[in-house]
Amino acid sequence: MQATQEKRRAEDISAVLYPNDATEYGRELRLKQQIFFVSAGLQDSFARFKEQHSDFNEFPSKAVFTMNDTHPTIAVAELMRLLIDTEGLEWDNAWAITCKALAFTNHTVMPEALEKWPVSVMTKLLPRHMEIINKIDTLWKGSLADKVKAQIEAEPKAEAKASKGKGLIEDTEAGEDPVDAALAKYGIICENPWEKGVKLVNMAFMAVIGSKSTNGVAAIHSDIIKHTIFKDFYEIYPEKFQNKTNGVTPRRWLAYCNPGLRELITKTLGSNEWIKHLDQLSGLKQHAGDKELQAQWRAVKQENKERLANYIKANVGVDVPTNAMYDVQIKRIHEYKRQHLNMFSIINRYLEIKAASPEERKKFVPRVCVFGGKAASAYYMAKKMIRLVTAVGEVVNNDAEVGDLLKVIFLPDYNVSLAEVIIPAAEMSHHISTAGTEGSGTSNMKFQMNGCLILGTMDGANVEIAQEIGKENMFVFGVDAEDVPRLREERANFKDYDPRWVKVMDALLSGQFGDADYFQDLVDNVNDMTKSNDWFLLANDFADYLRAQKDADELYKDQDEWTRRSILYTAGSGFFSSDRCIDDYAREIWEVKPVPVPSS
Repeated sequence: MQATQEKRRAEDISAVLYPNDATEYGRELRLKQQIFFVSAGLQDSFARFKEQHSDFNEFPSKAVFTMNDTHPTIAVAELMRLLIDTEGLEWDNAWAITCKALAFTNHTVMPEALEKWPVSVMTKLLPRHMEIINKIDTLWKGSLADKVKAQIEAEPKAEAKASKGKGLIEDTEAGEDPVDAALAKYGIICENPWEKGVKLVNMAFMAVIGSKSTNGVAAIHSDIIKHTIFKDFYEIYPEKFQNKTNGVTPRRWLAYCNPGLRELITKTLGSNEWIKHLDQLSGLKQHAGDKELQAQWRAVKQENKERLANYIKANVGVDVPTNAMYDVQIKRIHEYKRQHLNMFSIINRYLEIKAASPEERKKFVPRVCVFGGKAASAYYMAKKMIRLVTAVGEVVNNDAEVGDLLKVIFLPDYNVSLAEVIIPAAEMSHHISTAGTEGSGTSNMKFQMNGCLILGTMDGANVEIAQEIGKENMFVFGVDAEDVPRLREERANFKDYDPRWVKVMDALLSGQFGDADYFQDLVDNVNDMTKSNDWFLLANDFADYLRAQKDADELYKDQDEWTRRSILYTAGSGFFSSDRCIDDYAREIWEVKPVPVPSS
């Protein structure tokens, strides 16, 4: 029995990626999983390196490891452990190799992706790694001590008093050394702000300290991390920070998943070289106003819509019209991605249709609203957001009075294969994260390649997409990133609720869409400032979001102009190829050169 249990626990490590971390067992399993995969990868690289080399000083010229977010950043301590304990290197030599062989990519500013492990857990599971982390922390802060002390001594006393809690001099406990207090903000080992006396390992800080470079994944995101979560480190070595805007492969996300559009583009451009050199899509710009091309472009889109409609009927049992706007939001379910803001706008649309006369209803643009995505297993509020979509869909899709004017579909088991069906059919997609919260996003790039118009905030890669296609060709709404901190502070006293927002909240709490009690805390989270804080500013952005939706409706009535913009979207997608992205990493971070493919 015990042997069976031990076998099961061992298999748990690789059974499910990112296990539920709502329990202590789940959290410990995550850390075990991280060290398991990291160590396996590093040891495999060591074995291959040693087949041809004996001097580990050459290792960084033969292998570079990119740590994507903080999940694999235990690699800093593990690489040190392997070099010192297994290969017999001295500390300074091992540290120099580590800092050249590792690179860190931050993908989001969300706290759950900036892991902080309790020192107690790290010590229990990985005692040797904790020893190494403590030494890294001590030596790192020691290297800054003289600089920090000199800066403190250089500050006039009056300025020093004014700067407490703002700059180098932090508020200190009685008798605490001001240098130690100032150094604390640079430390890998930090205090848990929610549990006094509990120490945490800041994995993101360790990654920045122990790597050759740190990059964000979109221009606005890279700027944000330099001035927020890594501000103090950026001030020390700004040269370490870079931007590498994400990209997606055009082979899968256009050429393979949308064969009709692939053939039309190839015919229009005169060759299929664009598949390998995506910047050649810019040649479509000169044809965007061509009425014959527009008609062919719409025919391809219609074929893809019919394919998606058939999939919806077969898998969720709902008949959807193919003459409606296909309005899509598919991505990870998260409060910052604001699927619930989209749903609130759909509820408002439903209420307006219900209140309209038969003549007024003829003016509405029919919409099929499609959602897809998965939530983290322990993410309570995200599960409620999914239920909100299905609950509203159950009412709307069965309302004969509304008919084909509005359909709401949640497609379960979202994955790449399903995305390959949805994206070619989409006519408008939502990328509506609160400004400053999205690292980059890549679904926006996939939709753009397929000529799908974007409704979105100036966040993540949306900013660069706007630069490539013209902001005037997007449906842009929402507050700017620099205004978000102020608006969050003001949110507690916010009273400027749009009347349509109030009606939507009332409809949810009336039970019109099912169990009002179930949705109570979802509503309170964005509407009742005595219980929560609407951290992602849904109420602030709601009216402007509806304005952008109305702009989209009006444009959709002019199919020639809509199609012209659709062609411009595809024409402007060359920058977002994964080929360009990988080339940027290869040249500027990994420092590797292309190798010619041998002739057969």
